[in-house]
Amino acid sequence: MLLVRWTFSVLRIALFARVISSWVGGGPYSKWWRWSYVLTEWFLAPLRSVIPTIGMIDISVLVAYFGLGIIETVVLSALR
Repeated sequence: MLLVRWTFSVLRIALFARVISSWVGGGPYSKWWRWSYVLTEWFLAPLRSVIPTIGMIDISVLVAYFGLGIIETVVLSALR
């Protein structure tokens, strides 16, 4: 169970780092922020194709953050 919690924590941190990089202008090609894009793009890309943006705000990251919490809860309860 510790590995599951750790994995979901790393994904949440990567999402947060990705948001920060979009604010400070790092982007996916910066060597400092590339890791967050590598860890999160595989599940954000399908969400972006389904969830429209609101103006310039991409809410797929917010949906992914809460979705990770729900999936973590389901996985942890299945392991108990």
